[in-house]
Amino acid sequence: VLKNIIEQGDEPFLGRIYDLFSSVSYVDEFKLEKFLSLIKEKYADFKLESSSQSEEDWEIDVEKLIVSKEGYEKMKTELNRMVNEEMVNLSKDLAKACNVSGDLKENVEYNALIEKQTILKMTINKLEDEVKKAVILDVNNISLDTVDIGAKVIFEDINTGEKNYFILLGPWDADFEKGILSYRSPIAKELLGKRIGDEINLTIGDDERRLKLSTIEKYC
Repeated sequence: VLKNIIEQGDEPFLGRIYDLFSSVSYVDEFKLEKFLSLIKEKYADFKLESSSQSEEDWEIDVEKLIVSKEGYEKMKTELNRMVNEEMVNLSKDLAKACNVSGDLKENVEYNALIEKQTILKMTINKLEDEVKKAVILDVNNISLDTVDIGAKVIFEDINTGEKNYFILLGPWDADFEKGILSYRSPIAKELLGKRIGDEINLTIGDDERRLKLSTIEKYC
């Protein structure tokens, strides 16, 4: 199952999966090292995001998870789907596999389902923890003196004069195509705390851009 995940996943996705594994107490160091070695066979320069987090970033991560009301409902819907659909279906598949005659240790289908169930349990545990830490953003308390979570930041590209915007919300609200960034993202961290008139350098995709903040509004 892990090999299939590695074959199909890109580097950022595999980083998130590895972080999930490393946060679960019953996954031993040998399995973690094996998983890491398989990832590095595909991505030789693979680096663990968690190892490069600053202490401040980590404190923000464990303290709370800010989300919009819509983002919170999205979290609960996804958790409900995993628990009441994916896990239920997996349990049924495992029951069928158990009925197959022979040693379960040699039952390839059964062992694959067990690994899949383990990954799903870890994902559910992580999501349950996020739901517990979730704090719904109060739009009325958003300050417009500086860039804050819940702000819509309108900026101008100094070189081209092109105007655009970013909206800073929680990880569960993020949608880059719509200009909505997670406040944990590198671009958002560069914007947080800035004021109208401030200029910043941003790397967006492969482009280095010099931007000037022209307006700060509430996202809604």
